[in-house]
Amino acid sequence: MSNSGKYDFLSVTLLESEFWRNNFLPDEIIGEVNLNHTHHLVNDTELYCFFELGYFSGSDESEFVKAHIKMVGHFQIIGTPPLSVEKFTEVNSQAIMFPFIREHLASLTLKAGMDPILLPPVNFVEKATLEKRKESD
Repeated sequence: MSNSGKYDFLSVTLLESEFWRNNFLPDEIIGEVNLNHTHHLVNDTELYCFFELGYFSGSDESEFVKAHIKMVGHFQIIGTPPLSVEKFTEVNSQAIMFPFIREHLASLTLKAGMDPILLPPVNFVEKATLEKRKESD
């Protein structure tokens, strides 16, 4: 089997965006981030990768910031790529789409009159490796 193919990134689309902030915020906001992904393959040539981010900052007594963002990336499969669809969606598609979600959260928080929440970069290779280790334990 020849590996003379590729995944072309065609577009990214915002599907859902929910944001809420408390009127009274602490000086420093430290939040929890939850990332999820799924994919849908159409006719072996069109790949849609869904990527969700959940963000929460608060305590037992009060919530400060909540956000939920869902985007879909549209990829075209040309030929026979070296990575399977599963491996591509597990690492590469998320790495391609994360900057869009990261920017959207930063813009939302800035427009909400607060310091922007700037999520750190994510090493999706390391994340996938850790998830596989948890599954095998």
